[in-house]
Amino acid sequence: MPNNLISCDSATNKIYLHSGISDTITDSYSAPSSDPRGLTYDGSNLISTDSFSDKIYIHSGTSSTITTSFNSPSGDPKGLAYDGSNLISADSGTLKIYLHSGISTTITDSFSAPENFTTGLTYDGSNLISTDSDADDIFIHSGISDTITDSFNSPSGGPKGLAYDGSNLISSDLNTNEIYLHSGISSTITDSFSSPSGSPYGITFELLVNHAPTAPTSLEVDGKSTPTGANCVTTTPLFTAIFNDPDSGDESNAIQIQVGSAEGLSDMWSSDWLADTTVEGNRCDAETYDGAALSAGTSYW
Repeated sequence: MPNNLISCDSATNKIYLHSGISDTITDSYSAPSSDPRGLTYDGSNLISTDSFSDKIYIHSGTSSTITTSFNSPSGDPKGLAYDGSNLISADSGTLKIYLHSGISTTITDSFSAPENFTTGLTYDGSNLISTDSDADDIFIHSGISDTITDSFNSPSGGPKGLAYDGSNLISSDLNTNEIYLHSGISSTITDSFSSPSGSPYGITFELLVNHAPTAPTSLEVDGKSTPTGANCVTTTPLFTAIFNDPDSGDESNAIQIQVGSAEGLSDMWSSDWLADTTVEGNRCDAETYDGAALSAGTSYW
């Protein structure tokens, strides 16, 4: 279920799936080891880290099933973030933030954390955001670097986890046992609620990422997949194709058909957007040619 907050608790050693951004818990399960600290979500799978085992775990979806794990860069991993391509981790022992190559043990870069006890990381699509429970501050980085462009006080004295829901920052606090929804990326709090247990730490947001449709396949003209002059028996043929989209269950809302006198052209017909509702993986309704007059025995693209 997309667009839900996920949190972990270092006292109960559990990971909690919330309903949206609320205190309602839809599921929970034991963390991979005994001291869960950081969480992030890569668009498909939950990633967690544990300070006791010193490991980073890749979950199958948002479940307790672990598909792989590897050692963290140093001995006290805390926060995790994902920038769309690469994992980012923080270690309070080395006081460093590490940029991984993809989701692997390979480190491509590292830099000093803003303060002495970085506990939470998140990424807003442009900039890394970190929090430090010693300084009680939240820091906005310039991209993924040690340059800090802004900072503000956390809602209380024990900030631990950070998440970003696509519009607003979310933070967790160990002192108050609360999870806070910020207004944008600011110190202004619009809502808060109790965490599932007494030691909230890492949080992340299972954000639904909508992907653009891919190219149609299995194009047919008058029901033929490889039409020739002999197959095209009318000058107003019917066009249809399979609608493809990476997101299961997505529907088209319009299609466009282009016909040219040579490959790459659309000089014969470039239709307007034609209304269509086809579920991905299915063939769209046939549309009738409505362009310039076609000539028998002539090839078109």
